[in-house]
Amino acid sequence: AFPLSITDTVYEDRAQFKITTQRARYFYDKNGGAFSRILDSEGKDWVHFKKDPLASYPLSGAAGYRGVPDMFGGTSTQMAGSPGWDNCASALVNDSIIETTVNQSQTKWRWVFTETYATMTMLAISPARPYRFFYGGPPADHYATTNYYGTDSLGYRTDRPVHNQSDVKGNWRWWYVGDRGVKRVFFMGQHEKSVHPDMFGFMDATATDGMAVLSMGRTPDQTIYLTEVNNLRATFSVGFIGREVTGTGDHALVADSIAAILDNKQISTAAAPRSALKTGSHPLARMPARCILINAHVALVNNGRLYNFAGKYTGNITAALRD
Repeated sequence: AFPLSITDTVYEDRAQFKITTQRARYFYDKNGGAFSRILDSEGKDWVHFKKDPLASYPLSGAAGYRGVPDMFGGTSTQMAGSPGWDNCASALVNDSIIETTVNQSQTKWRWVFTETYATMTMLAISPARPYRFFYGGPPADHYATTNYYGTDSLGYRTDRPVHNQSDVKGNWRWWYVGDRGVKRVFFMGQHEKSVHPDMFGFMDATATDGMAVLSMGRTPDQTIYLTEVNNLRATFSVGFIGREVTGTGDHALVADSIAAILDNKQISTAAAPRSALKTGSHPLARMPARCILINAHVALVNNGRLYNFAGKYTGNITAALRD
């Protein structure tokens, strides 16, 4: 298996965690609480944040507006979950988990990294604030008319909606973006079914540069719908799917891959309840199972069948190891 590692580094003169996995290298801005870079296996940066200018419309569309997940907006002391700002503190929980807390609050989220994707869970929001889950960046580090996108309800699309003018709107579980000739797409999705509106468009920063913009839980009038009440422990995943999309057939294959990730929430985010297994109170405690490591997460196997720690059957072990 590819060794997943998290190390310290510096990018744009800012302290970062560098997460190296099989399919991606993530740069996580410690004080911003967000990704400033997400590089694929060819070294293409699909975020490519730059700190200058940090907040100047429209030029920051090629610089400081970029990032993932860019959750909390507001004044300079309120920006959180966005690279380039200093309102968060991030720390390693173990060799595959990072937790971020917003300064002077109890708002906290957790990122769990696997060899093939990363999953964020909102752990607490206090005081209550609405938030969004956002992507801003150049697809395959190449902002151009060759960019394309797709969602679970819209299918594969090559049109070019203009951000804050003619954004495509909907209610999507997942979305991806790509660039013609690049053999992968970058995806984002929410594990839970959401009733909140989403929007997508392309933002020109200069004549030759800009960013694709996806906001899950936000509309063009700046209304943000993801709130503490019904999305406190909302879970999102991001990563790369190794296929270029050129039509409906490719889209269907990418759709299956994303859905498999989003439907696998418990294995992706749950920690092993060892005490429950020892005392026999867990449904798997009496099962003649053995523990194994799959994509950096512990799972239980019994007679070739794979279970998560909630006791739910999740597939055949042969298929899981192949993937």
